[in-house]
Amino acid sequence: MNLESLRLFHNVATLKSISKVAAASHISQSALSQQLSKMEENLGVTALIRSNKGVELTEEGKIINDYANEILSTYSRLIQELDKINSEKNNLIIETTCLSGYYILPKILSKPAVKTNNFFYDINYQTHKKIHSNLLNNICDITITTTKLTDPDCTSYLLGNDKLVCVCNTPCESSNFNKLPFLLLNDEINIENKINNLIDLNNVILKTDSLHTILSCLQISPSISILPKICVTNELKEGSLKEISIPELDDITYNLYLSYKNDINKVAKSKLLTLIRNFKTPLSSDN
Repeated sequence: MNLESLRLFHNVATLKSISKVAAASHISQSALSQQLSKMEENLGVTALIRSNKGVELTEEGKIINDYANEILSTYSRLIQELDKINSEKNNLIIETTCLSGYYILPKILSKPAVKTNNFFYDINYQTHKKIHSNLLNNICDITITTTKLTDPDCTSYLLGNDKLVCVCNTPCESSNFNKLPFLLLNDEINIENKINNLIDLNNVILKTDSLHTILSCLQISPSISILPKICVTNELKEGSLKEISIPELDDITYNLYLSYKNDINKVAKSKLLTLIRNFKTPLSSDN
């Protein structure tokens, strides 16, 4: 089995059609079908169920497709890394598991000392399950998470800590905040567990990982939410959201860590150190 077979299989699994993939790949259907059959034979499984309506994946086929997607993605990153070196084009790939990561990065990248001609920052959201392996496998250069990596091949730098704030779109007494509908942000910070003693979870009317959805709902209906302060700094300054003072929230903070591999290349490490030098800690003081 080779990479091309995996690519063709992944395309067939995606389009659910051998004929469409054959046409797009400029090969005959019979040649493609034979190549897929050879792959199945080598793996000792039946990966595709063929019919007049197209193809469907078997359970084994779904597993193969998941790995094919991962392998092809890793190979694509490999080619990009090689191209980057060959073209002398600098690129720093950053992955984050939490919304706070998205909000602190503009604070850093907008600083004059960080801006450099012909240097690019590629920022992606990733699940906690994959972000560590992506870092170790050189799929990304930097990760920003709420947990410190303990892998001996990596270094984790504490960016600082942030707090949670209770917000609504109109002034509200702290004694009444538990009487309003509650919008729950589902993020790696695990807000639900941090506030379960403060909030009546029976009042939760929305649970989402979309900060935009929560902010939109806060603007159009009487409701409250508890969010990372860094994510609502602008709204609090502009006055479109009001903070409800809840003393118990002052004790609830979370850390953000920037992690990288110890063998990161010299160009990327130089830019990484520039990012760190231009970041203020703790986060809350910068909000």
